[in-house]
Amino acid sequence: NLAIIPVINKIDLPHADVPLTKQQLEDILAIPGDTAIEASAKEGIGIEEILEAIVARVPAPKPTGETGLQARNSSIVMTGGRVEGNVAITAAASRLDLAAVEVEGRDAAVTAPLRSYVVFSLCRVRSPRMQGEVHEFYAVTAKNPL
Repeated sequence: NLAIIPVINKIDLPHADVPLTKQQLEDILAIPGDTAIEASAKEGIGIEEILEAIVARVPAPKPTGETGLQARNSSIVMTGGRVEGNVAITAAASRLDLAAVEVEGRDAAVTAPLRSYVVFSLCRVRSPRMQGEVHEFYAVTAKNPL
């Protein structure tokens, strides 16, 4: 029950052989080569397509209440999906590594009664304090929510 999103990265390099890589996807993994997203992180090619594919193909977690995700003395890694709520994420003495996650908080995206660290990698964040694609590290405290 995994969503597989084939991505061929580094297509900007001179020795990149995209047709061969697509053929190998078909021959070795039985994944249609034409479904692969061609990308170059360096050149910014394919990033939007990757995010759209993750949002479209990876099922979102089910909201459980006013807070979408709660972490206490935890280390959480989340790839793909969506977290939402009045406060999307509440973290206490935790570290969160979020990749390609949509975070929507009506009041705040992330709050932390105890200092926590959040690493966003190609995430979309919507809150009164922050809008847009985020690819950064934040130290979140009670006085400094996102």
